Amino acid sequence: MVKQKKVDALARIKESIEQKQNLIFTDYRGLNVEQITDLRNELRKIGAEYTVIKNTFLRRVLKDLNINLGENDELLSGPTAVCMTDSNDIVAPCKVINDFSKDNENLSFKFAYLEGAACTFDTFKSLAGLPSKDQLIARVIGGIKQPITRIHQLITGPMRKIVLGIRAAAEKAQ
Repeated sequence: MVKQKKVDALARIKESIEQKQNLIFTDYRGLNVEQITDLRNELRKIGAEYTVIKNTFLRRVLKDLNINLGENDELLSGPTAVCMTDSNDIVAPCKVINDFSKDNENLSFKFAYLEGAACTFDTFKSLAGLPSKDQLIARVIGGIKQPITRIHQLITGPMRKIVLGIRAAAEKAQ
C-alpha cells in the first residue's frame, strides 16, 4: 500500500510538471507555514503553483520527462520547493519569487528550468527585472496610440482655438 502511494504521488508530480513546463527551484528552509502560504497565494494569483517535493521524487520525475538539469543536479539537496508555471508568462513568477525573497531572506533561488533550458541565478534576476506582460502590452498600445493622438490634436487644435476665440468674444460682448 505504501508503495502505491508513492507511485500515485510520482504520477501527480509528473502530470503537474508536464502541464507547466517552466520550473523554478527554491530553498525554503527557515520559512514558516504562514510565509509559504503567502508565497503560494501570490503565485496562485498569476497562475503558478508552488509545491514542496522530495528530491528523490523530483529527480525521478525529471529523468522520466527527459529534463536534463546539467550541473544543477547537485543543487537538488536540502529542502526543495518548485514553482511550476506554463509558458504564457515566465517573468511574473520570477518577479514574485524575487520580490518575496527580498522581504524573506530565508527563501533562496536554487536554479530554474525555463523554456526548455536550465537557467542560472543571473538569468533569473534578469527576468525578474523585466516589466510584466501586462506592462509590456500597455507600452505597445501606448506606442501605437501616441501618434494617432498627436494627429488628432493637430487636426482639432486650430478648430478648438477658433471655437474658444469666438466663445471668449461672445462672453466679452455680453
